[in-house]
Amino acid sequence: AVVSTQSTGWLTTAGILLHELPHEVTDYAVLAQSGFTKQGAIAAQLWTCFTGILGSVVGVYFEQSFSCGKIVLPLTSGIFLYVSTTSLVPSIVEKTSPRDTGLQMVAMILGLALTFWCS
Repeated sequence: AVVSTQSTGWLTTAGILLHELPHEVTDYAVLAQSGFTKQGAIAAQLWTCFTGILGSVVGVYFEQSFSCGKIVLPLTSGIFLYVSTTSLVPSIVEKTSPRDTGLQMVAMILGLALTFWCS
C-alpha cells in the first residue's frame, strides 16, 4: 500500500495492526486450549507471522521489479471484500438477533465510510 501513497500505506498499516493484534492473541488462546503447549502455540504463531512477512517481501519485490502496484492493491482489497461478504456476513446473520445484525452492518458501513474519508 505504501507504493500507492504514503498516507495509504500508513492507514493500511494501522488497520492491519488494529486487526492483527487481537487476532493473534485469539489464535494463541485457541491453539493453547486445543492441546498445543505454550511453546507449540507460540511457534505456530511465529510461523504464520513469518509467512506473512515473506509474502510482504515477495510483494515488494514484484512491485519494484515489475511495477504492478496499481493492480495488486485493488486485487487484494477485492479479495478481502469477497471473503468478508461470502464468509463473514452470512455467519453474522445466522448467529445473532436482527438487532445485533443491524448494529454489526452499521459498524461495517461506518468502517468503510471512514476508510473512504481518510483516503
